Amino acid sequence: FGAKPVAILCLSFSAIGQWMLSNVSDPTLSYVAVVLFSIGLCLTTVAIPLIALPLFGTRGSAEINGIIIGMVSLASLITPPICNFIYDKIGTYSPSFKVAAVLEVFLIGIYFIMFAMASKDRKKELEAQK
Repeated sequence: FGAKPVAILCLSFSAIGQWMLSNVSDPTLSYVAVVLFSIGLCLTTVAIPLIALPLFGTRGSAEINGIIIGMVSLASLITPPICNFIYDKIGTYSPSFKVAAVLEVFLIGIYFIMFAMASKDRKKELEAQK
């Protein structure tokens, strides 16, 4: 696997798992949803350096990894109070899971753009070296 398939796979599993959690009617499906969501969570931890390296290269990798981890940590800090506010107002977490799944699908699109831009930059660097 490369960085692009890993990122897309993780986000897809996470989005599918969260969408399934928003519509749980059978306990067995909830287990499947949690497993899929858990696979997607590796994108926020283990996969960050694997994705950042092909996108940005080795120069400044520590700073880039730090920025990405900081953004992920900030999202982890902000999300629970928002979800709990929605639960307090509506009485269910279902809309929170659906919104998160839609945002992850949007993030998949952003990853495609980032990988395409990184590919163009790499081609320009190779042509400049010739």
